[in-house]
Amino acid sequence: MKAAHVGMITTAIVVVLSVVTIIPAFTQQNAKPEVPVMLVFDINDDNAQNLPAWCTDLSASLEGHNVRATVFISGKLAEQYPQCVAIFSSSSSADKETMMIDVGSKTYSYANLILMQDYTQALEEVRKGKDAVDRAGGDIDSRLFRAPYGSTDQNIYSMLSRSGIVADFSYSDHYNTYRDGNFVRFNVTSFEGAKAGPEPLLNLDSRQPVMVIFDNNSVPISEVDKFIDRVMTGHHAQYDPKFVNASDLAQMQLTLREKAEEGEGREP
Repeated sequence: MKAAHVGMITTAIVVVLSVVTIIPAFTQQNAKPEVPVMLVFDINDDNAQNLPAWCTDLSASLEGHNVRATVFISGKLAEQYPQCVAIFSSSSSADKETMMIDVGSKTYSYANLILMQDYTQALEEVRKGKDAVDRAGGDIDSRLFRAPYGSTDQNIYSMLSRSGIVADFSYSDHYNTYRDGNFVRFNVTSFEGAKAGPEPLLNLDSRQPVMVIFDNNSVPISEVDKFIDRVMTGHHAQYDPKFVNASDLAQMQLTLREKAEEGEGREP
């Protein structure tokens, strides 16, 4: 074989190998990072007239889209409309072991905790709310909480830990999880889904996890459908959204299928 031909073949091989080497690096550089997006649905006492149908429709919408989410409900409403908890607590992931939809409590009577001067009374509101949600869900162990009106003070940490609750989603800019004897803060970006629509999510330039809050059950499920469809089909210039629930975000199981033994995870 002539030297010229050998040189051409060698050059071609070098070029091909260079392209093969460059393509993965180029693809990796241009791959969009995933950002966790948690849909939060607050079921409120003020809009109870559409229950339990609203819960059933929301569950069907989330299941139809294969979207994970998190729902919060007061203990009183859980007692009045146990179907609202049961329909969500029966949702299963593909592995059948974890839930698609986490269910958390919001005190028993949707009480403003910081207006209660008696610590024991406030603690009972938290405990009673969790217990009612647990019973309505078929004796589940719901270990996440969201304070009514977002009103908390320093007492909230001892009230939650003494009630077997290990995650607090009472805030718009962060959440807290109980680790090694302390509640640890994790920052998030959040906005109200019903008011803002999906546009802030489509144009997001933050890498923080996102909470999209639907703050009451007066929002039509058709609007929830449109929101999810738009997020799923919209163009995200900076990242790819990944729908998660509270357990995914906190990286711990927050809605257990069976209630823990009495006193487990609680302070004496």
